[in-house]
Amino acid sequence: MLYPFLASLACSLALLAAAAAAAEPEAQPEAVAGPDTAAKPERTGKPHIAGRPHTAGWPDTPGRPDTAAEPRTAAGPDTLEGLLGLLESGKYEEVAKRSRALLRETQAGFGEESCEAAQVMDVLVAALVHNESVAGEEALRLAERSLAIKEAKLGADHLEVARSLHGLANVLRDRGDGAKAKRLYERALGIRSQALGPDHVEVARTLDDLVWLRLRIGQAADLKTEIDRSLDIEERALGREDASLRRCLTNLGFWHAGRGENDKASAAFERALSCAEKCLGPDHPDVGLLLVYVAAARERQGRLEEARSIQERASPILERTLGPEHPRTQVALVNTAWVLYRLARFRESKEIYARSLRIAEKIYPREHTDRAYALYGYSLACWRLKDLGEAKTRCGEALEIWKKAWAQRTDRSGWRSRSWPTSFATSPNSRRRSLSTRRRWGS
Repeated sequence: MLYPFLASLACSLALLAAAAAAAEPEAQPEAVAGPDTAAKPERTGKPHIAGRPHTAGWPDTPGRPDTAAEPRTAAGPDTLEGLLGLLESGKYEEVAKRSRALLRETQAGFGEESCEAAQVMDVLVAALVHNESVAGEEALRLAERSLAIKEAKLGADHLEVARSLHGLANVLRDRGDGAKAKRLYERALGIRSQALGPDHVEVARTLDDLVWLRLRIGQAADLKTEIDRSLDIEERALGREDASLRRCLTNLGFWHAGRGENDKASAAFERALSCAEKCLGPDHPDVGLLLVYVAAARERQGRLEEARSIQERASPILERTLGPEHPRTQVALVNTAWVLYRLARFRESKEIYARSLRIAEKIYPREHTDRAYALYGYSLACWRLKDLGEAKTRCGEALEIWKKAWAQRTDRSGWRSRSWPTSFATSPNSRRRSLSTRRRWGS
């Protein structure tokens, strides 16, 4: 719940003042990369669907292309298959750049309203969602256009339509429209369940994203059954160590964490990390993000030095792979600062909170809740260092952001934070700890 957090912030302020193949049509011809290949597919009554675009990954949780099991070695970097390989490897900015070029070529060769062009749009949307702090107008426009093209040419219940529905849901989720995103995920889930059967791996992957959204907007009732179902499907289809399991295991970790079951949460995150490291290598951005989760779980278990060590490993990976001003990098800094705060290393904590706040000011709107996390932590460090004026100002800003976020969540089931519940520093248990500490201060 958020209400106790608002109460604790107000309390602080008073004291200081006084975020297998799913969509292949039957008898699908061999994947064609685009109009620059030697021969275009023969035109038949059914539009040709080249390759299988990624739509299931989340920008703020470990994600994966829908086609993780397909070979990538034969495809060049400027083909649809090559772009999927780059996306899987976490090179989101490069994918976005190359996708724009391939989209222009595909539109010139197949037509602006072709299914081939819509598929490239899906890949570009996925890259933008992964690489942007908040999904922008370009991602929304492309996702809506891809869906409209496929619905017009293939019908409303085609598997390719489910893919575009999934991509549009990702964009809407990051723009704060949780209610509409949920409806689109559910529609995509229905299409895939009907076409592929309820136990298909693509159904499980869609279910993973729907579960994550429900965790994110506070609709966590009865989710354990869905998480267990998804994990069972994926383990039977892919094995127990496939990288694709990291999404479902992340959901499981947060479900346990939300109930204070910190040992079980830590075990789920550690297993997800192991799958990612074995399949993706140690320098993948999802490995960095999962290290943040593992460190956060350690912090909640009171294993602070371990948490600090893991966080210090995570931040360089995220900076190298995503850049120093990416949302994931900013979240990693916030969590590192929180661990240092709990270790009573207040000056170091303040410096890192200040850096994370500078990044947040650049990449987020002023009302974004990830900015509030940084503001709140910075205010606590300032208070410990006796800088009461700065602490009061920053705490007040954080309180106003959280008030607006609470109202938005209550009214529309929307949620603007891309990273909730990434930061355990502001999870319910930690907020109660902080409130208890402030009571000892004399409030």
